[in-house]
Amino acid sequence: MQKKKVDCVVIGSGMGGITAAALLAHYGFKVLVAEKLARLGGRFSTQEIDGFKCPTGALIIQRGTELEETFKVTGAKFDIADCAEISWKIGDGIYPLLGKGVGKTLWAAFRNLRWHHYKFGIIHQSMIFKAMLKIGWRAFLNLFRSADNKLVRKSMRGTISYRDWMEKHTDDPQIIQANHAIVSSLFSATNDFECPAEDVFEFWASMANPAKMQKFGYAPRGNVELINNLAKVVVDRGSEVMTETEVKAIKVENGRATGVLLTTPQGELDVDAAVVISNAGVKQTVDLVGENPLFQDYIREMNETLQPVPIVMGLIESDVPLLDKTGLVVITGTQAIVTGVTLTLHSDEIGPPGKHLLWTCGTPASCTEPMDIERELKRNEEDMHKAFPLYKEHGRVLKWVVKDIDDDLPCMRTPPGYDMPVETPIPNLYNVGDAVKEPGWTGSPACAKNAWKVVDMVRKQLPKPAPSPVPSSPSTN
Repeated sequence: MQKKKVDCVVIGSGMGGITAAALLAHYGFKVLVAEKLARLGGRFSTQEIDGFKCPTGALIIQRGTELEETFKVTGAKFDIADCAEISWKIGDGIYPLLGKGVGKTLWAAFRNLRWHHYKFGIIHQSMIFKAMLKIGWRAFLNLFRSADNKLVRKSMRGTISYRDWMEKHTDDPQIIQANHAIVSSLFSATNDFECPAEDVFEFWASMANPAKMQKFGYAPRGNVELINNLAKVVVDRGSEVMTETEVKAIKVENGRATGVLLTTPQGELDVDAAVVISNAGVKQTVDLVGENPLFQDYIREMNETLQPVPIVMGLIESDVPLLDKTGLVVITGTQAIVTGVTLTLHSDEIGPPGKHLLWTCGTPASCTEPMDIERELKRNEEDMHKAFPLYKEHGRVLKWVVKDIDDDLPCMRTPPGYDMPVETPIPNLYNVGDAVKEPGWTGSPACAKNAWKVVDMVRKQLPKPAPSPVPSSPSTN
């Protein structure tokens, strides 16, 4: 078996993994990225289908967060098409919620809403304010506590759901449908009747952070281009990115990670490393460590905490825009589909000339049990006919992307508020990604954020490396 030695092994090349790898390589550490698939990026990547550049998962790219900052710090090219628009599709009408035209929407609502709508809104806002106070008080108390003794948010499982809370204060079906669509589309595709009300209020309260949906866009040539730009940083600085490479085990000796065992296209490889960072998911990391008495309490906490989230994504081709509106559109009055984006309205490089690509997000009937896939595909197909009248004559399904709770790559490994820490019982083994998110963060920005956190820990743990080679100009892959 061949041997290799590096400062850090990164398992997986999703946004968390590739961010950590690019930053560490930029700071001069010798890094090896092991990705088991042939393409980089995991759920932040791109697959070609009939000439269309289709997302494998994540779609929206928030600006002003650690995600964008990674590109600035490392010199990687960050090319996105800005589009800070969120709209609401109610029946045949589309009403702006964020961006151009939102003033008209607010004025129309002000004139047409009844007293009970305002009453519900006031109560709802008071709950968000209460959640903000909780978050602030917890943060204040943590200023006086050690890093291993900080107060963390308690699980709200078993408490009243957001749907049940709403129905205590309103029986208006339009309010209930609208809030279901918004929660499901922005809160990790989780049903409002399956997530605790306090989770939702704390999420909205925490959205005061820079990841608010005020600045976002889409990758004009697909997310994989951004991932490849960060991978190029790793390679340009003398480190290595290996695809079609599976990690068979994380080596552990005397309570510390000592490296990994890999299966590569060229054969078996034994890699020694001072630090191991896993973007494979908390459960997969535990499996790679194997039986270890240090992990008994950790595994118990993992099993009680994590709750994978399923989703059905539609990739729909058409010869006319089925949803003729830029930005993200929240859809109400449907069974499953809660969001739609016409990607070809933001970039003509996404598909063949004269063709359009609609991306849809569908929430399953239950987010806590394995899906009845045949039933879910039927619900999404029926929604396509209801929400998009031009679909029958002009549309065609390229692919229904089904991500179930027991898949290797579900929609999310856990929703906001149900996360594990980035640290593990092994002091030089860390997790990054969507199962170790900071409170109030979700999606790709959350993964980049916890990667920055881990990189800071690694830089304090390892000796400062010698300067690494830096290319004369930024990566332009």
